[in-house]
Amino acid sequence: MVLPLLGLLACSTGCDGESHKWHQFGVNGRAALCVPDSDMDRDLVEFNEESKNLKLQPGWTPGFGFLFAPNRVREDISAFRDSKEFGWHPYANALSGSVGFLDMSDRGRYGSSMRARDVRDIWTSTGTCSKSEIVQIEGGLYSAKCSPADDYSSIWNRRPRLSEAMPNPDDFVVATCRDERIDVGPHSGATMRTCSRVILISEYIVDYRFQEANVRFIADMDTLLAKKIAEWRRNCSSR
Repeated sequence: MVLPLLGLLACSTGCDGESHKWHQFGVNGRAALCVPDSDMDRDLVEFNEESKNLKLQPGWTPGFGFLFAPNRVREDISAFRDSKEFGWHPYANALSGSVGFLDMSDRGRYGSSMRARDVRDIWTSTGTCSKSEIVQIEGGLYSAKCSPADDYSSIWNRRPRLSEAMPNPDDFVVATCRDERIDVGPHSGATMRTCSRVILISEYIVDYRFQEANVRFIADMDTLLAKKIAEWRRNCSSR
């Protein structure tokens, strides 16, 4: 899912007497999340919809982009990995994504499996995925592919069992990953393995990206993002 990213009304000195910028997001004239400029994805700031009167409706999740550099992530997740090969890339080693304000009627529509492909066929090794491959990876997780040659996979928290009917995909699909080939520039031909995860935290939908090398830290990244949302909420109540 690509969240709609829409004007910038950030305030600098004078909003609360502090010298850094704050970005305020909310509904009905009340700021619910007050985000410091340092937590924002700077490349997306001009496209974010920044308002205390966000218009929520089914299928529409206005929000903003965030980005935490590897050194910031390691303050919470000490073993978080980054690749020196892609250190030049703005997103390769960062924990980045978006936070969207979610209409209550949409809460059942979104979850960690929303990007997953061919889940039932992979679970049953039938249909187009008769040669499906499920391989254990780090953190007690599994990489599930429709076929071994696929450049796309989903990350599961369990193997299928023949005696078990397939559960709700949101109960076992935790992320999706794909190869991102670099076609231009000095790194042409190199491939990054980027994963995406969608979770609901409180009344917000969080859509974030990371490199597959950090897949074992999914629970830790969820916790970090929940802490950041709680911090952004406290920022509003303290201002």
